Amino acid sequence: GWVIAAHVCSKGGLARALAEMSIKGGLGVKVDLEKIPASKGCRIDELLFSESYARVILEVPARYVKNVLRLAEKHGSPASKIGEVSPREDFTLQFKGSRVISQSLTVLREAWMNLIAEAMEGGGSGKA
Repeated sequence: GWVIAAHVCSKGGLARALAEMSIKGGLGVKVDLEKIPASKGCRIDELLFSESYARVILEVPARYVKNVLRLAEKHGSPASKIGEVSPREDFTLQFKGSRVISQSLTVLREAWMNLIAEAMEGGGSGKA
């Protein structure tokens, strides 16, 4: 009962996993990439798109965050609170106080649902 949603970062990395969770859940997100345990000394592209079977994003109600972090620590798994979910349509990833990605869920959803199909049909502009 502690976890609302979970997503692995195995295909497309962290940025894709967060975007898919936001799109499918219909909720915005604000993430501070510096709070990711592996962010120190890591290039931003690696942080966002590195595919890893060992990384999981959890959406946890605020009242259970400390419990989940304690459980992860008990089992030797690096974990941290990296952001918050919002009912707003904003998808924001920031690093060192600067926005890396800032887009509405409407735009992300449209790209996610239509861009590949349009490109395969030869009608897409190729812009995301």
